[in-house]
Amino acid sequence: MTFQVVDGVYEDMDAFNIIERDSYSDSPLEGVLFKSAQEGSSSFKDQTDRNIKQWKEDPATLYFKVIDTASSNEIVAFAEYKLYDESNLQLLSYPTAADVPRIFGDSANHEAAGDFFGGLWAGQVLQKLNTAPKHQKRGAGSMLVQKGCDIADRRGLLAGLEASPMGAPLYKKHGYVEKQVVKFDPKKYGRDADIHISLCMTREPVRQPE
Repeated sequence: MTFQVVDGVYEDMDAFNIIERDSYSDSPLEGVLFKSAQEGSSSFKDQTDRNIKQWKEDPATLYFKVIDTASSNEIVAFAEYKLYDESNLQLLSYPTAADVPRIFGDSANHEAAGDFFGGLWAGQVLQKLNTAPKHQKRGAGSMLVQKGCDIADRRGLLAGLEASPMGAPLYKKHGYVEKQVVKFDPKKYGRDADIHISLCMTREPVRQPE
């Protein structure tokens, strides 16, 4: 295995945004929640600048990436975690449409994004986990999930995330359990697509040896 998990840096954000866009290219939600931006466009630059600004201003934000050491350290996957003190638990996802403009910018459908993202309290939140399409099913996602589990265990934090039914088995392997089902209807926003199901999942920390 030539994959390795390392810390993300600000200069990675363009690559992260491309991976995120490409991994959702076949999703029925593409164009409902957000408009895709092509690299080199002003909207793509705005997205990168906004994400870096939020990262710098939020001490709870952690980015990790999986690189392929056999391919010039190509970034094959990344994860964004929010790590909160347990005395200041945060919502798993953004609770209202009022938060969306600040977080996602003008390219997002504010009403749809606010409707889609639900609420579940956790001390560590997996905000994003995306793998480049050509590297999917090679274990990179599992490595990033385990990275978060290790941190949560050391700090004794309840971990939370929102998963698709397809992605849920991966998280269950790492100890996550389903807590809530969230249904989102794209037809409300003009997209002829089936109801989208998301699963809110949590994971209790594993007690560490004394």
